[in-house]
Amino acid sequence: MRTCRRYRNYRLRRGFISSVIERDRNLSASLALVPVILAALLVAGRAPTQTSPPPAAPPGLDRIQHFVFIMQENRSFDHYFGTYPGVEGIPPGVCVPNPAGGPCVAPSHDARLVNQGGAHNWANALNCIDGGLMDGFIAGSTQKPGEVMGWHDSRELSNYWNYASLYVLQDRLFESITSYSLTAHLYMLAAQSGGYIGTGQPQRSLTPFP
Repeated sequence: MRTCRRYRNYRLRRGFISSVIERDRNLSASLALVPVILAALLVAGRAPTQTSPPPAAPPGLDRIQHFVFIMQENRSFDHYFGTYPGVEGIPPGVCVPNPAGGPCVAPSHDARLVNQGGAHNWANALNCIDGGLMDGFIAGSTQKPGEVMGWHDSRELSNYWNYASLYVLQDRLFESITSYSLTAHLYMLAAQSGGYIGTGQPQRSLTPFP
């Protein structure tokens, strides 16, 4: 996870993981309500009830045949799509303090195709967030400021920007866990990581995986 890539909000995106998790949570909550609803109907069974037909599905849903999940590690939404037209991406005028001295560092275009990234751990992410000030990205990284504050666009990411223009791009997706890539992979498959949040090899969970 590139924990030092977010410039304003605490939201490092990982593809469609968060939407899948949120869907599963909503489904679980709905299923949990079923016995309560049935019990209420049995208690009030003497009173006549009137049911309404279920709402019609939005047009076009029957044409969806596949969902494609693309998971990238060490990247954030702003790193890939922070300058995409119309999204809530990199805010104008943002400039991050440089603890080494000198002027603050503003986000800038990075034409390099290979990036080293920052540290990949929980403590580093908290340093970047800096209590919600979102100004610790340079201080929390071992790389040069340009490495941390750089962003890409269609010049380097033509495929991804084409996907965004042809299909759907969500700029309000959030990370499933503030950790590194393996935990996000676990969340994508099981909507949890079994309590595992650190780096290194996974340990046996105290609670069974679903």
